[in-house]
Amino acid sequence: MVGENARQYLIASVLVAGLATLPMGCREKLEPIPAGSFRAVVEDVVADDLVLVKRMTITAAGVRTVSISEKGGLEEATGNPDPNTGLMTAQVVFVADLIKIQPASGNIFRWMVRIRTGGVTAGGPGFSVAGSAESLRDVLSLNLTSGIYPLSQDISLGLVQGRVLSLKVR
Repeated sequence: MVGENARQYLIASVLVAGLATLPMGCREKLEPIPAGSFRAVVEDVVADDLVLVKRMTITAAGVRTVSISEKGGLEEATGNPDPNTGLMTAQVVFVADLIKIQPASGNIFRWMVRIRTGGVTAGGPGFSVAGSAESLRDVLSLNLTSGIYPLSQDISLGLVQGRVLSLKVR
C-alpha cells in the first residue's frame, strides 16, 4: 500500500512539474544578438482587406533610439537597457484601416505608428483621402519581417501611399 501511494505521489509530482513548466517550454529560445545589430520580431495581430495591426518588438544592447520615418514625418523614442540583461526593448505598433464611404471616390485611409520603450511613447495617427481604394493593399504595403538587422542603417518597411517608410535603430 505504501508503495502504491508513493508511486501515485511521484506520478502526480511529475505531472504538476510538467504542467508548471509547459508555458516556459513553448517559448522559442532566441539566439544572442551579434554586436552592431538589433533583433526585430514581428507579429501579425490583424490583417485583412480593411484593417491591419502589426507589432514589432525590437531588442538591442545598450541605450538605443528607435526611429520610424516617411517623407514628411518622423517618430522616435530612446530607451534605456534593462539593468539585469543590458538589453533595450521597444514595441512598435502599426495600425491602419480603410474607411469605405459611398460613393467610393471619398474613401479614407487612417494609419498610425506607435513606438514605446520604457515609459516613453512616440507616434500618432494620420489620415488622408484614399480615393477609390478598395483595400489597404491599394494604399499600404508593409514588408516587416523578423530577423537580425544592422544598427544605424535605414531599413525599408514598405510604402504608405507611395512614400517609403523606414526604420532605424541607433
